[in-house]
Amino acid sequence: MPTIKDVARLAGVSISTVSIVLNDKAEERKVAKETAEKVLEAIKLLEYKPSMAARRLRSSDENKPVIALYWPLDYRTNFLARVLMGLQGEIKRRNFDSEIIVCTYENDNLYKENGLTSKNKFSAAIVGATSEKDMEYLEGLESSIPIVLYNRFIDKYNCVCNNDEESGLKAASIFARNGHKRVALICEDGSPIAAMYRIKGFIKACKSLGIEIEEDYVIKTENTYKGGVLAAEKLLKGTNMPRAVICDSEMLAIGASYVFNKNNIKIPEDIEIIAYGLMSTDSTEYTTPPLTIVSIPSEEMSAHCINIIMDILNLNIKETVHKIVSPILMVRDSVK
Repeated sequence: MPTIKDVARLAGVSISTVSIVLNDKAEERKVAKETAEKVLEAIKLLEYKPSMAARRLRSSDENKPVIALYWPLDYRTNFLARVLMGLQGEIKRRNFDSEIIVCTYENDNLYKENGLTSKNKFSAAIVGATSEKDMEYLEGLESSIPIVLYNRFIDKYNCVCNNDEESGLKAASIFARNGHKRVALICEDGSPIAAMYRIKGFIKACKSLGIEIEEDYVIKTENTYKGGVLAAEKLLKGTNMPRAVICDSEMLAIGASYVFNKNNIKIPEDIEIIAYGLMSTDSTEYTTPPLTIVSIPSEEMSAHCINIIMDILNLNIKETVHKIVSPILMVRDSVK
C-alpha cells in the first residue's frame, strides 16, 4: 500500500507539500499550480488513498486528539447512549478539545481492527464490551496507542469498572430486608463477561444473607423484552415459585413484568422485581409499576475514561490506573 512518503518521492516534493495539497490548502499556502498538479498526478498513479484519520492529523486540527470508542455491534448498542453522554459531558466540562469516533466491531473479532495497532489513526482508544476471545487478544497486544478498558479488567491496561460485588449486595440486601429466603434469577443465556461478574456478585451476596437461588429458578434466555416474557412464563409453570426476582437487564425485567401483570400477579404484593440498569434510568421510571434498579454508573465510568486519557496525553500518569465505580440504587414501586 503506497504511503504519503511514496507520493512525495514520486512528485519530487516534501511530505508537508503533499499534506498541503491533500487538505486543499495549495492556493492558501502559495504552492505553485504546477507543483500541486505533480502531487495530484503522483496520487493518481500510485492510487494513494489517505485515511480520514491521517488527514485529520495533518490538517489544521493536527493537535486535536482523536479518541476511538470501540463497541460491539449487537444489542448492547442500546446501552451506548449513556456511554456517549458521559464522554461528551466530561469533554465539555473539562473543555477538552477532542473528537470521539465510534468504531463498531463484532465480538471475537477485535483483532481485525487495525486502529489499536496503528500510530497514525487515533490518539487513544476506549474499548468496551469485549468477549473472552477479545480479552485474550488484548492480553497479547502491544498497542501503539493508549487504551482504556471500559468495564473490563486486564492488569496491564488502564481500566474503569463497575463494582459488581457492591451491585449484588445492594440488590440482595433489599430482598433480605423484605424477608425473602428464595430468589429467582433471569439472565442472558451465554452472558457476556460483565453480566457474569454481576451475577456472581449477586449470588455471593445472597449466600452471605441466607438467600437461596435454586437451580430450577435460574432462567437463561435471550437479553430482549421477549426473552423476559419467555422467562416469566417459564417461572409461572413451576411450583412454589420464589416471590422475588432479579433480572440482569431492564429489558428482561420489563418483559417479565408484562407477563406478571397480564396474569394478575401483583407487583410488589405478590412478587418483587429488581433489575440491573444499563439503559437510561427513565426507561424504567414509567413502567407498571416503576422498576427498582441497580444502575450501572455508565456516565461516571465514561467520565473517568476521559480523565485517564487526558492525563496520559498530558504525561500526568506514571502508573496504570484501575478505577472501580459504585453503582446507583434507585428504589421504586416494584419492591415493598
